[in-house]
Amino acid sequence: MGEMRYHTVKKEYTKARKFAMGEVAWSHNDRTIATYGGDGKISLLDAQTGKVRTAYTSGVVYSLSWSPDDAYLVTGNYDNTARIWRLA
Repeated sequence: MGEMRYHTVKKEYTKARKFAMGEVAWSHNDRTIATYGGDGKISLLDAQTGKVRTAYTSGVVYSLSWSPDDAYLVTGNYDNTARIWRLA
């Protein structure tokens, strides 16, 4: 079996959001966690500290996925679109 990774995001981050975290995707390089909550924002968190590096307004998101090189994040959206976010 492979190694199971576990990480708790700091309480300050989760308290600041008014909506529950719905989607979570860990980058391939283990440095960044992408999250989405019902507030219409995608947040990129530092995987070590849990601090928000940046946030994007997105609308309603159903899924998040990183590109193999972690340069892009793809979202599946409520309006039947897929959006490609260039991060690097």
